[in-house]
Amino acid sequence: MAAHMFRTPPRDLRTGAFKFRSTPSGALPTDDDLLRTLAQGVRTTAMIPQTHIPEAERQAVVAYIKTLSPRFGEEAPEAPITIPETPAQSGELIRKGRRVYDAAQCWECHGRTGRGDGPSAGQLKDDWGAPIRPTDLTRRPRKSGQSPQDLYRTIATGLNGTPMPSYSDSLSPEEIWWLVAYLESLPAKREAENLRRAVGEEPAGIMVERMHGTLRTARPFAP
Repeated sequence: MAAHMFRTPPRDLRTGAFKFRSTPSGALPTDDDLLRTLAQGVRTTAMIPQTHIPEAERQAVVAYIKTLSPRFGEEAPEAPITIPETPAQSGELIRKGRRVYDAAQCWECHGRTGRGDGPSAGQLKDDWGAPIRPTDLTRRPRKSGQSPQDLYRTIATGLNGTPMPSYSDSLSPEEIWWLVAYLESLPAKREAENLRRAVGEEPAGIMVERMHGTLRTARPFAP
């Protein structure tokens, strides 16, 4: 009865389409995937962390959720993707990631500076026909988690039910890590505002590209 009050509609659990998974695009999530979402919540939505519920009860909730979609009884579970070891940060890695960001046309939705304001941003809809905005990549923490591995997983698996595709077929694991390095280097919103006041009005993403190696406010890229 409260669903109509939220800007982000609650997930229709009958479809078996879940955004945050460790499994390939289109696949069902694992129990651990569902438990992770219950525990950490989904930032900027009404889905708050459920850590006040004991672990055994969260597992019971997952078991119940799986009864709501026939997919869980009809499809064999798929194994989670493999996430390679996190590479060490470097300016070269970030510069390569910026080139991947441009070549993969991530800017079409997420914008040139990652703020979710690309030319296609206002035209996107989810699989149920509801308008959906691209993620502002300068906001922290991200919905799928805070670590570089979480970001790698999102890029590799995509977000089921949304226009965000899987890039596991079009980008190599190495290229995905380059892209993660670049996205992790983008200044968070507050840092970006401070940079604009100090340096001028040049977009934060461009400043990052020009100033790598000297920009102290860029987020560290580390496991």
